[in-house]
Amino acid sequence: MNEFPGHETLYSLSQVCLSGGGTTILDSIDLKLFSGKLHLMSGSSGSGKTSLLRLLNGMVTPDSGSVMYRGADLLSYDLPQLRSRVAMITQEPVMFPATVEQNIRIPLSYYANSSVEIDERNMIEMLSGLGLNSGILHKEAGSLSGGEKQRVAIVRAMILRPEVLLADEPTSALDQLSEQKVIELFNRLKGDMTQVVVSHSAGFLEIADKIILISGGRIVKECDSMTPAEFAEFLDEEDAGRNNG
Repeated sequence: MNEFPGHETLYSLSQVCLSGGGTTILDSIDLKLFSGKLHLMSGSSGSGKTSLLRLLNGMVTPDSGSVMYRGADLLSYDLPQLRSRVAMITQEPVMFPATVEQNIRIPLSYYANSSVEIDERNMIEMLSGLGLNSGILHKEAGSLSGGEKQRVAIVRAMILRPEVLLADEPTSALDQLSEQKVIELFNRLKGDMTQVVVSHSAGFLEIADKIILISGGRIVKECDSMTPAEFAEFLDEEDAGRNNG
């Protein structure tokens, strides 16, 4: 049953298993993700959440089970075309030896994005909304701080106007004010873009439509709301279990 009437089931994962190096990474994952909604995934380091995120744009493929996107097996899609629709922001974004503006424009050089036209005013407005002035466009990307790289990577992904945004710890290197600006941007995108955010930040709880908690490669809880105290308790218990394991 669709949990959000009027919103399409965009992804459907059934009995997905993934292993690597002789270790089980994901075990029997059943999950539905919905169009226009923000899904928050969280768990301790090594719980499988980043691998699950990578499954959604074909960066890794399951050992068994199925990942369906818009009713078709993800493996049936042309990957460059898929990734023009499903953008991913990694925790430590790759910046090429070029200016910030050139880095933002790099995805537009891929053939799958050849029809995308950049809106320079929108690019500058997004940078400004994230606390970065337009002067940063002329800086060498290698000179940026970790937090600046994260915010530039967000703009680089958004410039494609993707259908889905996958974000792995997008605020991990940010101070509280910058983090709040990112959360506000993600909140404004709800409805227009499906978002899957991996984060330990309780700030995303306020805007999440669905919260997915992962432990030991399995989904242990799905809910539509959670208090910061409950969230912190889960993460503390996960960290304690990992340290004792």
